[in-house]
Amino acid sequence: MYRAVVLLVLLSLATASAHAQKRQPGSDWLARLAPLRSGDAQPFQFQEEIVAGPEHLVAYVSWAPPDSRCVILCDRFDGLPLLVAVDGKAWLYDLIGGQIVLVRAEPQLVTRMVEEGVRSKWGICSDPNDPDSQITINVDLAGVMKHVAEGTGVRCTFDAASRTVRCSGKERRAVLTGSAADAARPASFVFVDTSNGPNRFVGMRFGSFVFGGPVPSWHHAVNRDSLAGRLPVVASADAARLPEEVRKRLDTMRAVFVNNGLFILRPALRDSALRHTIEEHTPIHLDFNAIAANDARMRDAWRAVLHDQGFDLPTPTEPELLPARPWRR
Repeated sequence: MYRAVVLLVLLSLATASAHAQKRQPGSDWLARLAPLRSGDAQPFQFQEEIVAGPEHLVAYVSWAPPDSRCVILCDRFDGLPLLVAVDGKAWLYDLIGGQIVLVRAEPQLVTRMVEEGVRSKWGICSDPNDPDSQITINVDLAGVMKHVAEGTGVRCTFDAASRTVRCSGKERRAVLTGSAADAARPASFVFVDTSNGPNRFVGMRFGSFVFGGPVPSWHHAVNRDSLAGRLPVVASADAARLPEEVRKRLDTMRAVFVNNGLFILRPALRDSALRHTIEEHTPIHLDFNAIAANDARMRDAWRAVLHDQGFDLPTPTEPELLPARPWRR
């Protein structure tokens, strides 16, 4: 079973009675800001930068009615796609098996409030019992912002001219800016949480929103035949028919993915301390020498195949609001 990476940021929402009754700056505008969900009548696309401890990703997200959805996750360090998920099929960059793995699963990207705090998910989901799987893209930035504003010790301001709400406290800050063209649409959103210390920094930055218009050039399925001519491709559905050694590596990859570890393998190749921590604490045996060799063999071919198939992903161009991204195309 594959699933999305899940991040739950617990917010201090306890408030004094007088604070709870206080009208929050920009509340009238926030009430007009619509969530972005698969199933919307209008197409949309956006980018999200994600920093969650060792995970540094850029998500490219697109929805096109009546029922087409796409999530591509890239390594924030060098822009290499790690997951391409479109309309019920997903291609995973598998460093453990040294191959591209095709699975039947829905793309998923969620940022919304739940009772416990901010829930953020990215990746894929094939669990029909997961409530978030019913709406595969579900981003409610106004809902998150309103709850952040209610936190104890948080100060908020609203600039009506730029439609910007800023909230900051000792350990958290958030900035939500609306579109100049449409008050019901966002232009950018940043959320930063340092409450768990520098090694567990959490940050999200949404931007590059486009509403209406054509589907982006990268919103389409991977051509399997073209891919198979350049790299090994394994379909998860064929696992029972695979050679035993290939099946074992596939099982290991699945276990790592289910335990939210697949997207930290490349960071671990760049960070010996992180690699040591993984080796010391995970019950899953990982051969990082083999993982490094697989990455060296696969990355340029994978990038070239996607380029040839039209997956030219734009470099994020908005101001840096998260820790510096070390790559530029």
